[in-house]
Amino acid sequence: MSLKKSLIYVILLLLTALVFSGCGSKAAPAQEVSAAESGEKSAQAEAQGAKSSEPSSEAPQATSSEAKPQEDPSSRPSASEPAGKDSAPSAEDPGKAAQPSQPENKPADAPAQTAPAAPSDDTKPAQKTEPAAPSEPASPSEQPANTDAKPEAPAEGNGGKKKKDSYSGFFEDSLFIGDSRSVGLVEYGNVGEPTAFCHTGLSVYNYDNDDLDVAGFGKISLADLLELGSFDKVYVGLGINELGYAEDTTVQKFGELIDLIKANQPSANIYVLANLHVTAARSRKDKTHNNGKIDSLNSRLESLCDGTKVIYIDGNPLFDDGNGALSEDFTGDNTHLYARCYPTWSQLIYESSKQ
Repeated sequence: MSLKKSLIYVILLLLTALVFSGCGSKAAPAQEVSAAESGEKSAQAEAQGAKSSEPSSEAPQATSSEAKPQEDPSSRPSASEPAGKDSAPSAEDPGKAAQPSQPENKPADAPAQTAPAAPSDDTKPAQKTEPAAPSEPASPSEQPANTDAKPEAPAEGNGGKKKKDSYSGFFEDSLFIGDSRSVGLVEYGNVGEPTAFCHTGLSVYNYDNDDLDVAGFGKISLADLLELGSFDKVYVGLGINELGYAEDTTVQKFGELIDLIKANQPSANIYVLANLHVTAARSRKDKTHNNGKIDSLNSRLESLCDGTKVIYIDGNPLFDDGNGALSEDFTGDNTHLYARCYPTWSQLIYESSKQ
């Protein structure tokens, strides 16, 4: 019984202590609660400080919109080092030059290669319609008619061939023998398609040296052409390349050519075309090809003609300037006619030949 009483007594004491301890905690001053809270906060701050002292892989977060972290100047790429592969200049910083994403083989300061600019009208070579007169005598190197002057456009519906005038069929049975001026006459004179033994530089001194390509005959000499062909009219337009030779010898050579034609084409009429003048500008400067020598040779050539079977045709009045020289209105090189002038010459030849 005494043991039971002792246990009951102890239990009562414990209950009494518990009751008094509960009342005491409720009556604790607010300062003790604040101190407890302060201690708890302090502990939390120390824990956060311990965490902040440890290295973190995450970038620190700004605690305030006003307290932005300052950019470390050392972290910026220097001017001498290219930016990283993914770096790009900020649109907000136009002062920074764009860096290439990958290093190039060309030096950074190499000038950009640009296509050459098209030349302006001032630098383009002008199309010369009046080239300078040749300084050398008209010889085997004589230039053909000036091609800067375009011939008349071909008539529609004739397959792109040159325009044919009403008299073009008149020359179909004709043979033209001549130099560059005769080349121009056949090419641009609207004479149809006569047989032509014409070549730049041809003269009475070399016509029998080489064979020429002649339509319908192939490569052939003049002697063979006269022997094989059949012509009603033969036109001889030579003389400008012979001015550097002795005139007597040249006239003799002309006579031999006329005899060769008569022997092989006895029924043909022979027409000797007068040599056209050169311009006054060339005549004054050129000791060989001047109008004094041209007139002298033409006079001698006319003397070879009888007016019946051998006829002289002088085209100079058509193109002279009134002072016995080729008008500069009709030539671009002081010697040859513009292409547009040849039909005028061929018209005169036609009118003189049909009489």
